[in-house]
Formats: sequence, C-alpha cells, structure tokens
Amino acid sequence: MIKRNLILTTIILGGCDSDFKATIPPCAPDCPVIYEMKPIAAPPGETVEVFGANFKENMRFYFDDHPDPVKPNWFSLTHASFVVPDGQTGKQAMTIRYFEVAPGPSFYFLAEDYPLMTASPDLICQGTKFYNQEGELTEGTKPCGLPICREEGQAECVQLPKSEDVLAGVPFGAGGREFNGSAVAESYNECTADGATNCVATDDFPAAQKADLADKILSGQTVAGTGGNVTLPDVGDVEASVTYGVGGNGLTGTFAVPATTTVATGTDYGANGTEFNGSATLESHSNCAADGATDCVATATYTAALTTSLADKILSGQTVAGTVGNVTLPTVGDVEASVTYGIGGNGLTGTFAVPTTIATGTDYGASGTEF
Repeated sequence: MIKRNLILTTIILGGCDSDFKATIPPCAPDCPVIYEMKPIAAPPGETVEVFGANFKENMRFYFDDHPDPVKPNWFSLTHASFVVPDGQTGKQAMTIRYFEVAPGPSFYFLAEDYPLMTASPDLICQGTKFYNQEGELTEGTKPCGLPICREEGQAECVQLPKSEDVLAGVPFGAGGREFNGSAVAESYNECTADGATNCVATDDFPAAQKADLADKILSGQTVAGTGGNVTLPDVGDVEASVTYGVGGNGLTGTFAVPATTTVATGTDYGANGTEFNGSATLESHSNCAADGATDCVATATYTAALTTSLADKILSGQTVAGTVGNVTLPTVGDVEASVTYGIGGNGLTGTFAVPTTIATGTDYGASGTEF
C-alpha cells in the first residue's frame, strides 16, 4: 500500500538523516514559533507533535496549496500537535497565524514512502528512488548492481548465506560485511536398504516419516523397517462382488447377501445396519403339541413323520402321526410255546403246544416241514 507522507523541515541537510530540527527566529516578542516537530514524516491522518514557544490556544497552521487552516491541539505554551492533512504533494511553506502571521518551517507532502536526500542522482545507485530537496520523487543513475540485503524481507538485493551454511574457511561478503564459513562438511553414503538410517535418501529409498507408520502398512509387510498393523477382512466376510486389497481389486468378497424379498419386513441389514430393508411377509407357527398335528413346528417331542406306507408300520389299534396302524399280531395261542414276540421282541410268549407223537410220515411245524 502506498503511503502519503508529510516531511517537515527548514534546513535541508545532506544524506538521509530524518531527525533534524527546524529553527525559526521569533517574529515578535510573543509571536508563536516552532523549534521542532516529531515525527518529521507522517502519513495523512496521523498526529505530529510540535514544540516551540509562545503557542496560543487559537493559533492555526496554513500550507501553500492547502486552502483550509489546520487547527492544532493546544497543550501548553511550548507544546501542541496537529493531524496531517490529506490531498497535497511536494514542498510547501507553512505559516502560523494568530492575529499576526508568523513564518513556519517548510513541509514536504510526499506521495510515497521514500527517503529525503540532497545528493545528486549520479551519486545514488540505479533503481533507488528518493525525494530531492525540492520534494520531487527522483531515481538514482549510478550503476551499482544489487546491494547486499541488510534487513529481513528486503527486496532487490543480494541475500548472503548464513556462516553455518558455508564450508569452514571459505570467506564471503564485501563492503563491510565480510564473513567466514563455519560449516563442517559431512559425508554419507546413499541409502540402499529398507529402514536404513544415517544415509542419503534417494528416489529408490526416500525418507519415510515414522510417526503412525505402522497404521499405514498391511500386517505382515515391512516398510522403512516398520511392521504393518493393518489387517484385511477375509473374502468370506466381505459382500459378494466387492473388490478390495492391492490396487483396489486384489480381492473379491464372497459373502452372499439375502434379497430384501427374503428378509422379514422391518429388518434392516447391510452396511451400517441400514443399507437394506427386508420386505418379506414371513409365516408364524407355534410348536407342534399333539400327535398328528399339522401347520406347526415339529420338535424333538413331536417330530415329523412320513405318511407314505405309515399304516403298514404301525400295530393295528395304534395311531402314529394321526395314522391308524394296519399290522396285527397273532394271539399267543397260535404261537408255538416258549416263542416270544411283540414289544421289545418279548412282550408276548406263544402257548401253542406242539405234539410229540405224530404218525410217521406226517410233516408239520414251520413251513409244514419243520417236523
């Protein structure tokens, strides 16, 4: 941002000293007179302190090209201040008015923040702008090259390196700023192994920040000497067709997700538990509690039974799974004595007595040929 500065002076001194005083002899025994102003350069709107003698509360300051008087703040007979007016440039005379007109110092209204110097332009380096003693913005013409930087952030100058960045014993600088390097040369080999230290990192072995490094590497892998801490889920735990892993497609999930039409209405499932919403109307059955019951859930107490040929597997007079048995047992009187049969193979015992005296040539017994 360009600043418009006001320079106040009566006696123009050589060089760039900005702390000189302006001395004006009194015009009358009690006429106001200014001896000094601080600062001598100030942008419009800032306050300039004025020191002198015979100051009056109602005195005014006037400038050549500024039509309006400037009213100072009066503090005492020797101290006042005023706010720098805006809108003027160049060297202007100042007068002090309080019934009489008293001469004041010359004012320099400067449009930009450059130094005031009385030297000839041919003594000032090219590119250096300054105000001459007439308040005109001028530029030096002397070929000098770029000066050495003397302040941090200075532009259009040569920045010298720090001594610790120059090898020990190497002199540098000029013009009253001579230095000697103090750096000690180091010697390192290039890094040639993962996790190596005290070597020069290269394109093949660049430096890796160790902080949180393990959390960026796959478990079972090592980078920069650090074992990984990241595990991948098994494909059986990842939704089918979802690819992940190396390159984003090294692995493909195999977990089959049920269709929403097969999941009960109101059931949320999938990613974050809300990806899908079931829409199936599911049946509701109570457990079977009676023999032959249907439209119920078979249990260990009431198991399901195949009805095909079921009657031929059940004793006559008995019912299983609602099916009446069709198998009859012979009476014990029709079963050979001592022969057991029925429940458990011995629930019944035959009582039929087989004769021992039968005419020769008579076959009888099992299949008619046993005896």
